[in-house]
Amino acid sequence: MTPMEALATATTNAAKLLHMHDRLGAIKTGYLADMVVLDGDLSRIEDIHAVVMGGKDGAAVFEKPGVR
Repeated sequence: MTPMEALATATTNAAKLLHMHDRLGAIKTGYLADMVVLDGDLSRIEDIHAVVMGGKDGAAVFEKPGVR
């Protein structure tokens, strides 16, 4: 499975399976979202720049030190 296929499996495909694709599984206006912001390769945990929970009103719950 490619990194993009893994991402789709965890997002859009999961939302469709749960019959929640009208509010989850994409970054769109009105959708609920938690995001992982990467500085590089999706498969490398050390490339995570930040984790944001709670959509537009959410806050970063993790930010890589020294990176802005």
